[in-house]
Amino acid sequence: MRCFLACLALSVLLLDASTSFAKDVIELVRLEGRQSAVIQKSIRQSLRSKGYKVPLVDARGDEPDAIASVTADVSKVKRGWVLNIQIWSGDGDEAIMKTSFKARRPKILPRLVRRMLWKRSKQALALAAESPSTEPDSFEDEETAGDDEPAQPIADREQVRDDGPTEIASSSSSKEGRSIYMAGASVSLGPRIFRREFGYKDDIFKSLDTYEAPGAAALVLEAEYNFTDAIGITGRYVNTPKFNSNLDGNTENYSQTTSMSFELGGRYSIPIGKHAFEVSTAYGGHNFTIKSATGPKPAIPNVRFRYLRAGAGTEVGIAPSLKLRAEAGYRYILSAGEIESPAYFPKLDVAAVDARVSLRIALWSAWQVELATTMQRFFFSMNSSPGDTMVAGGAIDQYLGGQLLLRYSLE
Repeated sequence: MRCFLACLALSVLLLDASTSFAKDVIELVRLEGRQSAVIQKSIRQSLRSKGYKVPLVDARGDEPDAIASVTADVSKVKRGWVLNIQIWSGDGDEAIMKTSFKARRPKILPRLVRRMLWKRSKQALALAAESPSTEPDSFEDEETAGDDEPAQPIADREQVRDDGPTEIASSSSSKEGRSIYMAGASVSLGPRIFRREFGYKDDIFKSLDTYEAPGAAALVLEAEYNFTDAIGITGRYVNTPKFNSNLDGNTENYSQTTSMSFELGGRYSIPIGKHAFEVSTAYGGHNFTIKSATGPKPAIPNVRFRYLRAGAGTEVGIAPSLKLRAEAGYRYILSAGEIESPAYFPKLDVAAVDARVSLRIALWSAWQVELATTMQRFFFSMNSSPGDTMVAGGAIDQYLGGQLLLRYSLE
């Protein structure tokens, strides 16, 4: 019995101690917009983990015992999304802190809140609770990569009224829109119309055929995954179904002609204000096979290129919803297929360049449309000698095209 009474007394004391250890109330005004529910949850978790009671309210002042109120809003900016958070004094008349989080994708914002909100707001909340022992000499937090400037409580509270806190100047505006925590993906799909021209140089005996495909249609699939705002991987697949083609000056159609190309690589992007500079590497392939359904294969060698590519490009922001992109690359050819066989030119050397200029237009939400022109040019040195099956000084294999892609960004 005595043991029971002792336990009961201890429980009462602990209960009294837990209630006397006041949980300060910080009311959180409901958010609206993208990721609002997840951001609300992240804010509440961040503050609750530090011992605060965080009720969700419809307007400031709904909790009369609150030591502070938190309001937030999410908005779209040129290069991503920004979450603005304000902490107001208990009476709601003045803002004691304002901070912002930026990310390329809105789903990254809750992660930044969980990681950084307490670090940025603990000083201001200590003031709100009127805790002189925690009053700091400086409100500056250590800058972290990918975040905005650390939160700074507003020194002159007379500058802030109920119509909203004044904007705090940033000392690193060059980082606007960047966040190394950004991750996301995009998928593009659409048609490409291209023209192929293949011809020889220095055809001494005038015996070699040239080839032309004036207007073939292909389906283009492109994908990109970004680990950060700077680093990502890219992939491209282009498939041309069977189509009719003919030799220059020959009326016979080769209806089983096909073409296919692919590329897989990585890129590194360097944002410069509203623009960006990019370098990339990739491994790729390009096939073009000529075949007739009824007759023999013509005397045009099929190609099966495999290559390593190094490229560079730039992106220029013309307007908030309009971007101009340009890129070019050099291809180191690993193999070329039938054209380098003993039946054609076994001693050839080949290299290639490519270029692409595109205009990307934002439509709505995560959708964009891209209009682009493309060029791939393979140039050969045949290294022919007397006695070879075929003799030529060189050759050009060129592909000119245009494409229209519908792009969707995954968050």
